Amino acid sequence: IIALQDESSAGNKLCFRCDSLEEAMELTGINIKLPEYSDAQIFAYKGQYIEVQYAIDEYSTMTIRKSADETEYTNVDCDKIVKFETENDITVYGKWVDNHEELNHHGFVGAYFTTEDGTYSLSYDCLMSIMDLNTIIDDICLS
Repeated sequence: IIALQDESSAGNKLCFRCDSLEEAMELTGINIKLPEYSDAQIFAYKGQYIEVQYAIDEYSTMTIRKSADETEYTNVDCDKIVKFETENDITVYGKWVDNHEELNHHGFVGAYFTTEDGTYSLSYDCLMSIMDLNTIIDDICLS
């Protein structure tokens, strides 16, 4: 159990490291669907969301969070929000960055979308293309 100081109040929020998605769902009451990812680290934030972190490659990681309501937890800064629909009619709000210091250095650093039972928030420490983002969202929604 990890106790974190909540910046919005004087109380603490509890974070539990979990061995499985099932354990995280039991602790939070949130239903989450994800494809199998290797070496995933799973956390349950009681009353807020489930968080799954995994490596995209040897340098980059992705964090997927799911809340039971419409709250998004991407926790990334961006230059603009890009709204688009996937081929499976999922409305996605992508968090886009455009670094003008480097030629062609732009992409998505996060995204969020709401399903009938909550909101998925994705964040990355690398830049993703819209095709990569669509694939990840389809993997989540079709798992």
